[in-house]
This record gives sequence, C-alpha cells and structure tokens, in this order.
Amino acid sequence: MSRFLTSACIALLALLVANAVQAAVITIEGTVKSVDAKKRTISVKTKTKTLDLDVSRKAKVSVKGKTAKLDSLKVGQAVKLDYHDGLEIVLKIDVSPVGVLFDGSTLNGWDFNSKYWKIADRTLVGTCPAKLGRGGAFIATKVKYKDFSVTFKYRVKHGNSGFFLRCQTDTGSFQKYNGIQADIGPGITGIGSCFHGPVGSPTVASPARIQLLKVERSWEKDGWNDYTVTCIGDDISCDVNGVKIMSWKDRQKPRQGHIAIHLHGVQATTILIKNITISQL
Repeated sequence: MSRFLTSACIALLALLVANAVQAAVITIEGTVKSVDAKKRTISVKTKTKTLDLDVSRKAKVSVKGKTAKLDSLKVGQAVKLDYHDGLEIVLKIDVSPVGVLFDGSTLNGWDFNSKYWKIADRTLVGTCPAKLGRGGAFIATKVKYKDFSVTFKYRVKHGNSGFFLRCQTDTGSFQKYNGIQADIGPGITGIGSCFHGPVGSPTVASPARIQLLKVERSWEKDGWNDYTVTCIGDDISCDVNGVKIMSWKDRQKPRQGHIAIHLHGVQATTILIKNITISQL
C-alpha cells in the first residue's frame, strides 16, 4: 500500500512540475530588431515594446518547419518565440520567410517609368529633374500588401524622396499614387522621418527630438543607411539605423495597398536603394 502511495505521489509531483514548467512558457510575437548569434541574443519589437532576450543554445529555429540558423534571421522578419518566463530564456523561434522585393537584377513585379528608374551595380537608382512637377515619379509594387515589415538600405545624393505605405492608384490627383508616406531625404531622414497623409494633407506624425539626436549619431551622410517600416493593423512604425523614429495609429482605410517609392518632382532628386525585403505579418 505504501509503495502504491509513493508511486502515486511521485507521478502527481511529476505532473505538477510539468504543468508548472509549461505554464512558465509564454508566446511572444513581433519582428526582429537585431540578432547576435555569438552572444545568443535577440531583440524583438512587439506591438507595445522592444524586448532584449537571451536564446538557449538548444533553442530550435525554424522557417516553415525547416531548421534554420540564428544568424540567418533578418531585421524586420516576423517571429514567434516560446519564452520561458522563469528561466528567462528563449526556447524556440518560428520565423516567417522573408520575401525579396528587389534582388538587384530585375524590376519584375514593379510598375515604373524607365525614364526615371533603373538598375546600376545591383542598386535601384531613381533620378528626376526639378521641372518634372509636383506629381514626381513613382515606382510601385504591382501586388498590394496588408500587414508587413519592409527593410532596405538607401542613400540620398540630393533632393527629396518618400516611401509610400498601402497606397492606392489615384487617377483624380496630380500624382499616380496616394497614401501614407514616410519621408526620405537629407535633413529629413538625415535627422529623422515624418509621416504624411494623402496628398494635400498635413504631416500626421513627427519624430521626437531625442530620437532625432540618436539618428544623427548613426547617420552616414555619404554612405548607406538602414530603413525599416512596419505596418500591423492600425500601428505603423519607422526605424532608421535601428533607432525607432516614431510610431503612429493609422485610422484611415483601406488597410491594404501598394508599396511605392516617390521622387519629388519639385526639386531635382537622386536616390539609391538596395536590398528591399518584406516580411508579411
């Protein structure tokens, strides 16, 4: 009888421990902000905050069920983590695949005017004269996207550009596409980034001064800078060189549209962009 009770107690204790361990595991969803494979750390941006987490050496990393390496994760990539709250360590990472919007060799999948957009040295080069007018020149994806994180590297030689999110074709306007825009240009992303609403509307969000100072310290005036724009439901955020410039609640509709890059036609503009990738969330 005592042996039976002892066995039952052991089994019950094991069940309680197993349940306690399972209860300590929480799910974290977000996008990758940075990864250090040597230190086994990952920084993940969720809807409300950024988390800096340690990754177990036995943690499983997978993309659509296929094993992947921690150092293969890219900034802006969507991830779902199993995190042990008690041990304070990541046990598992499920990664959404990253799609390539521009691979440096073709512009398949884009709608553009070859007079203003071309490929040179595996880089997308946009150039327009000041006399082009307010409508400027666009290059836009043929496919519409809903929730996503887009990353790219860019250099602005001169002029003013913009990155349009979920934009719509607008035959009634002086420009072909219309939507929310994150500014790209010297003195703009050089010290921050501003979101603008549809054409003719005022700025809807501006960066805080403290964030601008952080960007200034990392800004490469004559080199490449990193840009990440994330749209999840109403939430839109912008990062420059890993610094979160701003976030904004987008109350406008529709929630799905083209991704586009704009050359401001009022001033002569030349912009270089490469490594455009997208992670659909």
